[in-house]
Amino acid sequence: FVSKDTGADRSYRLGDCPVAEAAFERWITMDILENFVETDVEEIALGIGKVAHHFAARRNKTRAIGSA
Repeated sequence: FVSKDTGADRSYRLGDCPVAEAAFERWITMDILENFVETDVEEIALGIGKVAHHFAARRNKTRAIGSA
């Protein structure tokens, strides 16, 4: 993209920012809208927690099998 401030080209190729690229492969991002009420956010957080717990349990099970 072209910087609105400087007019300079700010192109980033794959590999230019390896730490950020690795983080984006692991992160979950989502929009939180202004019309969400507290229960909406709590339910979203609960859902994310359930999925994270499920995948953590799978990873731990796979590690236990691999170390046997």
